[in-house]
Amino acid sequence: MDISDQALDQVVFTTLDHAPFALSLRELAQRVARSEQVVEAALERLVAAGRVNMTADQRTRAYYTKNAHLM
Repeated sequence: MDISDQALDQVVFTTLDHAPFALSLRELAQRVARSEQVVEAALERLVAAGRVNMTADQRTRAYYTKNAHLM
């Protein structure tokens, strides 16, 4: 992981952490002004590191940092 990946991961994490609810990949990509592909790679790193959680149903996946985002 290079420094730009680390910087993006931090932006993605901070955006999720400050969101009042869980965000979909599309919503998150729009908020950080990056492509869904780039944001998805960051999310994969953050989920693997245990910093971000993911929930899914039949229609969508949503990402969050705090359980309060699911209420």
